[in-house]
Amino acid sequence: MKPAIVMSRLCLLCLISPIGPINMLSSASGGKRIHRSLVEQASRTAKPRSNPFDGQERHIQAGAKLFAGECAACHGENGAGGLSPAPPLRQTEVRQAAPGTLFWILRNGSLPRGMPSFAHLPEQQRWQIITYLKEL
Repeated sequence: MKPAIVMSRLCLLCLISPIGPINMLSSASGGKRIHRSLVEQASRTAKPRSNPFDGQERHIQAGAKLFAGECAACHGENGAGGLSPAPPLRQTEVRQAAPGTLFWILRNGSLPRGMPSFAHLPEQQRWQIITYLKEL
C-alpha cells in the first residue's frame, strides 16, 4: 500500500477513534481512560487571543440572547447543565479558561462529544457568547 494512503487512513482513524485525541489510554495512568475536557484539548496557540468585548454590558446581553438560541438547548438555560453529555458551563474551568481557548472550542467544536462547531456564527457573535459565559 502506498505511504500516502496509509497516512490518510491513519489520520482518519485518529479523528474517529474512541482513543483518539479525546479519550486516551495512558501508560502513566495504568491504562485507564483519561477524559480530557475541551478546555484542556484546545490548541495552545488559541489561548493568547483576547476578547474584544470583555465585560461590556451590551455584549454580555447580546451574548445571553445568542446563548439562549444556540447553547441553552444542551447546556441549560443559565449554563447550569442540560442534556447529557453537554457539561454545565457554570464551573471554574470555564470561568478561568482563556478567552482564546473558549473561542477555539466554539469555532472547532467536538463532534465525538456532541459539541457542534459554531463557525457559522460571525466572530463578533462568538465573542459575545464568550463574554456572557465569563459572567455566569
